[in-house]
Amino acid sequence: MFKVSERGLIGYQSVGGARRYCCSESLASEAGCTPGRPIVMPLADDPRRPWTRDIHFSGAREVAVARDAAVRIEHTGMYHLWFMTCDASLATTRVAGFTAWKNPNGFLPGMMAHNLPFFRAMSAAYVALSLGWLVACAAAWRHVLPLQHCISAVLLLGMAEMLTWSVDYDTFNETGFRPYGTTVLAVLFGAVRKTLSRMLLLVAAMGFGIVRPTLGEARARVLALGAAYFLATCGLDVTTHVGTIDDLSRGARVFLVAPVAGLDAGFILWTFTSLSATLALLSARRAAAPKLDLYRRFTNALAAAVVVSIAWIGYEVWFKVSDAHNAHWQSDWVTAAFWHILSFLLIAAMCATWLPGDAVAQFVRSAAEPVPGSPTSPCAAALEAGASGGGRGGAAAASPFTLGDEEEPRTSKTS
Repeated sequence: MFKVSERGLIGYQSVGGARRYCCSESLASEAGCTPGRPIVMPLADDPRRPWTRDIHFSGAREVAVARDAAVRIEHTGMYHLWFMTCDASLATTRVAGFTAWKNPNGFLPGMMAHNLPFFRAMSAAYVALSLGWLVACAAAWRHVLPLQHCISAVLLLGMAEMLTWSVDYDTFNETGFRPYGTTVLAVLFGAVRKTLSRMLLLVAAMGFGIVRPTLGEARARVLALGAAYFLATCGLDVTTHVGTIDDLSRGARVFLVAPVAGLDAGFILWTFTSLSATLALLSARRAAAPKLDLYRRFTNALAAAVVVSIAWIGYEVWFKVSDAHNAHWQSDWVTAAFWHILSFLLIAAMCATWLPGDAVAQFVRSAAEPVPGSPTSPCAAALEAGASGGGRGGAAAASPFTLGDEEEPRTSKTS
């Protein structure tokens, strides 16, 4: 067992040759090793490191049992445990058993230790934002739109995901065993949240709830893209957190990562294309300045998020390539934490932009001008009654789509 920074003590590399880990007769004098044994050089200031232990097969027995041993780690760092054999007849030996590693604060591996306080903090942030959003919705309950119900669903899923991850890491830290049931539940919450978040940004960019009351023919395509993304991200996240993605072949990893990356690109392209069309529509209407200002703020927030995401992806690639031996393990947690923070900031921006109240309700398109053939929102079909408002045969009932609209009045020519 050795520290990553001590990996140079394992094996011997001759000038112009490959690194050799087993001592041979020809290397004995050059490397100062014992023929037939692994090459392990002791540390100059501590001959006990790297830690080694021999396991011997007795006579003709085909099973060798190693007694339990405890090793005290006195220096913080990333440690590797290797099983080595220099006997060609033992090349097919299989090792069975487990190792237990404990840090001063629990059983969480050093690379995961920061995840516990991070997810606790994110849980508190989602709870605080959800409570604030709930109060705002309660205060303006007469004017809550279907889009705002979608925001509530994303907040609820985000809060459930963060709390589940907190329980997952806390249990792991206390017991030393990963509670895979909790892990899978957290992954599923995350997959649903990420899918619904992307669909929410897309339908908002299309003008749903502000420029148009329904999605029309685009509803089926939005649902199909969302379903495909959910399946792809479930496969990737389950393999990452529950499986052993690092042990997969390069082709298998590409098979898991490529669909998620492609669908993300599809969401981004469609979202900004829809935003461009919505902005062009609002710019052509003289009286739509308040709506135009709202969508410009929304566009700026999305554009900033995309730019920061691209920059961070570049940093992640550099980080992974330059840290092949996990020397910077203490910073590894930040690469995944960034995406949770960015998601939180985006939903917070959505909450601020579509805050329930008269300021947003007055922008809603009048129900008297429906989009032909438009079904209800993909977020929640059950919200159709609340979104369209009004009873049958009665006077104009309170509805967010009957608050009036500042759009230009339509004129008709007569011959």
